[in-house]
Amino acid sequence: MDLFDDVVVTHGDRNGLEKMAENPLITQFPAVARDAVALIGDDAIGATANPTPLSLDAYLGLLSRAASR
Repeated sequence: MDLFDDVVVTHGDRNGLEKMAENPLITQFPAVARDAVALIGDDAIGATANPTPLSLDAYLGLLSRAASR
C-alpha cells in the first residue's frame, strides 16, 4: 500500500478494504477515515499497476475520485 498525504492507493476491493479497516492503526489514516481510498482491482488499471500512457486517464480518474472525498 502506498500512503500519500491525501489518498491511500491499494490493490483490492471493498471487501478487502473493510477487512483492512478493522486494523485500528489503519483507521487512523486521515484518508481512510474520509474514505479517500483508490482501490486498484483486477481490471485494466490493476493489470498495469504502474500507470502507462494507455491507462493514465483511468488511473488519474481513480485518484481524482478518491482525492475528492
